[in-house]
Amino acid sequence: MSLITTINQYNGINPHLNDKLQQDGLTWKEFHDTHIADMRRLLNKQLVPRGYEAKLVSGLQLTALDLDTLNYDPLHPIQPDVAIRQHADISMPPHGVSPADPGRGADYREQSIPEALHMTEDEYLNALAIVRIDASHEEPPMAWIEYLSKSNKPGGSHHTKYETKVMGLLGQGIPLVQIDHLNQTPPVMPAIPRYPDAPGSKPYYVAVSDPRPTDNYPHGNVQLYPFGIEEPVPTVFIPFRDGEGADFDFDRAYDETIETAYAWHVDYEQPPINLAAYSQHDANAIAARMYTVLQAGRTRVLTSQQTQPLPLACAIEEGPAYLAARDTDNPALPDVSLDI
Repeated sequence: MSLITTINQYNGINPHLNDKLQQDGLTWKEFHDTHIADMRRLLNKQLVPRGYEAKLVSGLQLTALDLDTLNYDPLHPIQPDVAIRQHADISMPPHGVSPADPGRGADYREQSIPEALHMTEDEYLNALAIVRIDASHEEPPMAWIEYLSKSNKPGGSHHTKYETKVMGLLGQGIPLVQIDHLNQTPPVMPAIPRYPDAPGSKPYYVAVSDPRPTDNYPHGNVQLYPFGIEEPVPTVFIPFRDGEGADFDFDRAYDETIETAYAWHVDYEQPPINLAAYSQHDANAIAARMYTVLQAGRTRVLTSQQTQPLPLACAIEEGPAYLAARDTDNPALPDVSLDI
């Protein structure tokens, strides 16, 4: 018997759906495009009044210049997921945005771009110096957002091109946001610990690369926001090339994509397809969430009016035991209250 609800029942990434999406590239592509459109719409609610706009764009060109021969390599197309531009015809009062830290929890880390990419400073400077956006007379984006696909990641068919594109963006001083929900493939930055084997690693992350120099980071820095099961997708500050920026709630966008297009594809009676791919803590959290939703379904707590995930009905570490015992009369288990 299936149990399907109208919203994402997890705080953050839904592993039941996310595992299914990673099994089929076409399904992931559909989700990817749907989610990008949702991010764009929510971003524009914030940006348009300030004179900015998030656009789905293509056609930018990247040209690599060999500093030894002064020859240009062939053109490589850049296809950003979301580019943020400023309207030249909208006059708005000054709006300074400071990089507030609503998403900087205990797992927040910051390091230089060369450190994150495992490059020496010379290698980093050469890579940035040899790429530029082809002279199209088009204003460069204020920021760039990439929702990663498997083809972008190490071992993927477009990984080399993607790395070149990243260096081209950073070389033009364009801040880059990378969102990685693909826990079953390696991260794009070697400095990010490989999940689940590396101690303290997390399955997902948002990385914000800002190539603009600062006193502490003369070559720019990368801010990493790793997160796991039952942890919301972070709210992060997106820096703009012109010194402005915006805080954006990526968790809200993710939940909206599931609610409007994918909720009916998630059966909470079934564990994620690749449960063995998670750390023990995250597997426990999945069990605790499944137990909570199944108990709520049994007691008719779930309704179509629900807008937020239920609070977990047991401690995360007790999730497997509660889930295994839910169909038995086990007096050792205390009563569980689903207080919503």
